Amino acid sequence: MEIFIKLLAVAVLIALTAFFVASEFAIVKVRSSRINQLIEEGHRSALAAKKVTTHIDEYLSACQLGITVTALG
Repeated sequence: MEIFIKLLAVAVLIALTAFFVASEFAIVKVRSSRINQLIEEGHRSALAAKKVTTHIDEYLSACQLGITVTALG
């Protein structure tokens, strides 16, 4: 049973690391022109994406912190 818990913990940490890496990649690769187009079309989620791109340094720092914490876990 103990090995199962350890394997589950490793799987969760890997999944969290993957989430933070994917988030970081998405933040860096998003085009602001596409976000503006979606805002003009009335997509509410594009407003949240615009907020992220406006404060990109803070969000990238949070992603890096998440990657570091899960990698050390």
